Amino acid sequence: MTISSSYSFTASSQSIIRMGLQFVGVLTAGSEPDAGQMTMGLDLLNVGIKALQNEGIELEAMERVTTALVAGQAPYTLAADTLDVDPRGAYASNGSVDLQMLPISRAQYMILSQKSTQSQPTQFYVEKGTINQSVTVYLYPVPDSTWTSFTVARVRLLRDATTLSDTLDFPAKYMRTLAYMVGADFALHYGLGAKQDALRGLYETEKRRAIGDDQEHGPVVFRPSYGIRFGGRY
Repeated sequence: MTISSSYSFTASSQSIIRMGLQFVGVLTAGSEPDAGQMTMGLDLLNVGIKALQNEGIELEAMERVTTALVAGQAPYTLAADTLDVDPRGAYASNGSVDLQMLPISRAQYMILSQKSTQSQPTQFYVEKGTINQSVTVYLYPVPDSTWTSFTVARVRLLRDATTLSDTLDFPAKYMRTLAYMVGADFALHYGLGAKQDALRGLYETEKRRAIGDDQEHGPVVFRPSYGIRFGGRY
């Protein structure tokens, strides 16, 4: 026997829907949902994932992106699903050397007297919340022809599950949570109240575990102090 070398399992939309229906009991092991169940399950999955934001679970991921520079151009608008830019670790490149760029605030960028100066970009300002909700990076100095690209870490929205074959753009530790969530919603649809309550409870438990895994754990314990207390007989 050999040990698998795989460690990156992530469920697809179809497998989450299938597990949800199997948890409810309307689908037997080895069976596949019909077309109607698949369509409904995909809706339940996407709506449920979006609803997680109501509980403070930010549906976002961070990835490094490299953008080609144009000589004399200061602003660069990132992809439409960009929420923000991590100010740490940004750099400009001339093809052979990467040099750090430092973030500056809106006020610092606005008071620059010569924003069109061309040279090595050493600073950048991130503008968010414009009319079309885009995120734009302004470089200073403006790159000259010797600088070819810049790299930043952007925060983007997680991708929706648009087809049944999509691999979910979601942390793997949430897979069980999502399966219970879809199962509970299916149980509601089929009028199985006891199943719905059981699956909703399992969903809440798994969700708390997944959220808790994102928190720091340490040996520190905080205990409240209630001040002076008097004991004795009354």
